Amino acid sequence: MEKIFQETNNYIDTLRISQEKETKLQWIIDFIIKIGLEKEFLQSFEENSKNFLFRNPITDYQSTTIISQVDEIISNNKSIFQSINSSFLEKIDNLYRSLAYNTFIVSELSTIFDNAFDLQDKNAFKTITNFINSSNIEGLVDKYKNLWISRLSTYLNSLFSMTNNSCIPKLISVYNFIKSFNDEIPSGLQGDLLLLLQRFLNDSNTFGIYMIARYIHNIIVTEEVTDQKMKDVVSILSLFDDTDQFSQFYHHFLCNRLLRYFTPPPAIEKNSVISFSPFIEESIMKQINRMMDEMENVEIFEHSSEMNIKFIAVTSGLWIVPLSKQLFVPPEVEIARESYRKHYKEKFPKRALNFTPLVDHVTFKYKGVSWSGFYPYLAVLMAISEDKNIFEIGLTQKCIPEVVNALLKLGLIQRMAGKYILASNFKPQRKLNKLPQLSIFLPQVPRKLDHKELFSKKKPKLEFLITRTMKNYEGVSADELYQQIANTSQFSIHRKEFDCCIASLIATEQITMDCNQKLHYNPF
Repeated sequence: MEKIFQETNNYIDTLRISQEKETKLQWIIDFIIKIGLEKEFLQSFEENSKNFLFRNPITDYQSTTIISQVDEIISNNKSIFQSINSSFLEKIDNLYRSLAYNTFIVSELSTIFDNAFDLQDKNAFKTITNFINSSNIEGLVDKYKNLWISRLSTYLNSLFSMTNNSCIPKLISVYNFIKSFNDEIPSGLQGDLLLLLQRFLNDSNTFGIYMIARYIHNIIVTEEVTDQKMKDVVSILSLFDDTDQFSQFYHHFLCNRLLRYFTPPPAIEKNSVISFSPFIEESIMKQINRMMDEMENVEIFEHSSEMNIKFIAVTSGLWIVPLSKQLFVPPEVEIARESYRKHYKEKFPKRALNFTPLVDHVTFKYKGVSWSGFYPYLAVLMAISEDKNIFEIGLTQKCIPEVVNALLKLGLIQRMAGKYILASNFKPQRKLNKLPQLSIFLPQVPRKLDHKELFSKKKPKLEFLITRTMKNYEGVSADELYQQIANTSQFSIHRKEFDCCIASLIATEQITMDCNQKLHYNPF
């Protein structure tokens, strides 16, 4: 009997059965079934099949080879097995397909999935789907669908390790890839995959909309690039549950861009917004257009980041948490945000926005900041308003008395029971007008600057000169930077003041210093 099994296996393995051998094989199978050794024959047949599969190693896209070989084996033996026993043919058919699934689909499909996502190759999926759909193996289609969903989930999560310039294009590519399927994947699977992608984007833990915001921020360089890539971003935005998220998304993008002193031409900006019109409520569209007009009118981009931040926070009340924890949020933003919290809730009661600070804003927002200009006043006021000890927020002992005395004279604070408190008649809208440095408290749109103010000889802030100059260098030493600013500025720059300003910018992570003592501008 062992010889019979061996001879039978040899015939099947050759896949080239002549008429004479077919007759002999038919007699052998008939004999095996009649004497009741069908089970033993199947076991031997299975061993032979495994050997056949393992002798044909599969890599990458050779899926078509193994599946076509399995189909060829079954097809060549159908005439033999069908004439003997139809149930026996079904068992052999299922056996081969089961072996193909277990030895190839499960072990090799992971690599094919990842390659197909990256290379946008649907042929491998179509071949496998045809094989699965023609199979009689119970539950095989469900296993295949689950494998699809599992691999897509793994692939999406792997995108987090990439930069936004790599992550978002791949995300958009996968979305378009899935949308393009017709009969390449089992029926109903396309909807399941799109649902998975939608959940991935809308999950608060994935920050999908923030990744897209940063990606758009980086691609707006030329009109051609914007028009092309905006179309892809628009398609992915259709997956978001709440179209009102666009409001949050777009203002998030604006804040980040303004902080980096970057502005595209107004025409490009408006074309970008038009691309999103299907996803924007009419009221939000009007608001964004108004904001862009106002920004253009006040020439907001010509001034410091503080003014840009104030414009976003005060004009719209839509300030949200920064994209990066490294991004320093000046105190005036915190105050403008708080002053608009109640106002915005009343104006848009159904629209929830994120007003949550990253960490406690007294200990984080003021630590290591250069307290020149109006910062000390704001810091002291906020510390007092939150019942914080003003000596605990990093202000120098020398600075404190001057600030406190100025605030006392203005009637903004008063001393009581050994501590400073806000004055009982404290009304920012009136009192702060007396101190120009504190006017940023006021929830109002910056007025339009006249020609004389725009081109005045007023000395610019040293922090602005440093960051603006550093944008032209990939890395520069402090000495080289000082010489460059001193030689090009029409105002005198003292080295001691320059060094203090550099230390402050490093502390707030607006610039960084590497091991070679080179300074680098940090746009985030």
